[in-house]
Amino acid sequence: MPTKEFITYIFNLIVVLIVVREQKYAKFKLILALLVFSYFFRSYYLLVGIVSIAIYYGSKIKFKNKKLLIISIGITTVVFLSLSYGIVKGSYISDSTRELINSRRDAYNNTQIVSPISTDTWYGETVGILYGIYTVNLPLNAFLYLSPHIILFALWQLCLLVYILKIYDSKVKGDNNSEFEWLFYYGIAYFLIQGLFEPDLGSAVRHKAGIFPIIFFMLYYDQFRKKV
Repeated sequence: MPTKEFITYIFNLIVVLIVVREQKYAKFKLILALLVFSYFFRSYYLLVGIVSIAIYYGSKIKFKNKKLLIISIGITTVVFLSLSYGIVKGSYISDSTRELINSRRDAYNNTQIVSPISTDTWYGETVGILYGIYTVNLPLNAFLYLSPHIILFALWQLCLLVYILKIYDSKVKGDNNSEFEWLFYYGIAYFLIQGLFEPDLGSAVRHKAGIFPIIFFMLYYDQFRKKV
């Protein structure tokens, strides 16, 4: 039976193909694909879709530092979604996912992502989300451990982040193709959502394998754009 990561990989490949090859009804197909996949496989992809849309429309705001703008909008949206979920369900998202999983683990894991303060309050959840986003995307604390695979992941993640932001500055910012631009923000939204639920860096690496088609698209954005 295919693993969830493999199914996620196929789904994200389909998303890329819809954007790159299908111009007619592309938005409808993307929304339908996200809704179906979120319902049957990974519910948090609905959050990825919401955050990516918020970043897309927020990026239209006139602001000198666009990188800071889109990241701020993305983080604010993630925090808002978690706090809203907590008001409705009585438990915030990271508190009921990442923190709960780690609290049930018997053995201590060096790469566990544990909030520095309790996440059972709105401000604690906010701090927990910010800490999670920082740890997953800027894993500088990984260099404190003498584990080669952890250090390699940290180096890869840092290089990936720097290169993607460089591509955004030179190729994506100001692009007039809404689907292409949205797909780039979809990748950024996923990186931010990972900070909400990933219990450790190992899980973050494994789940990133599922979005490799999106990462590939982001890294070769200009080449894909020229083919349209």
